[in-house]
Amino acid sequence: MITWLAFQDKLMTKERLLRLNIPINGDINCILCDCGELETHQHLFVECSWIQNIRVALLNWSGITISSYNVSRSLQWIKNRHWRQFRKEVAAAIIGETIYYTWQARNWKHFRKINVNTTFIEIQIKKELRERISMLAGSRRPRNCPFLMQRICN
Repeated sequence: MITWLAFQDKLMTKERLLRLNIPINGDINCILCDCGELETHQHLFVECSWIQNIRVALLNWSGITISSYNVSRSLQWIKNRHWRQFRKEVAAAIIGETIYYTWQARNWKHFRKINVNTTFIEIQIKKELRERISMLAGSRRPRNCPFLMQRICN
């Protein structure tokens, strides 16, 4: 649901709240990186140094290269690649989980005053991807990408 809302640019970022004339208590800037940039979809899911650190770590871990566009363009870019279907699914899952955990970390910091460490998020995403892939162990798709399977599952 979070990824779909991000895909539609419908998450209630501070910039969107301002556009809808909804009052904001406190700072309108990104609270994850404290860079002084307005919290927009583009900043939060592409430009923010917080998400960039996670993204780089996950892409290095998986060996998948994904261009850094906004959410909808990144997913469209993956769809149009001449990759095996399994590789596309893993790449889309990395984007989806990164968006989900970024939004969760943003909300935890905003509402609960809890800072979420990027290393913790990386570990969670890797764990979830391994679990997803292990459920597909008997199907053909993962077997068609043995290098990717070995890289992610080890």
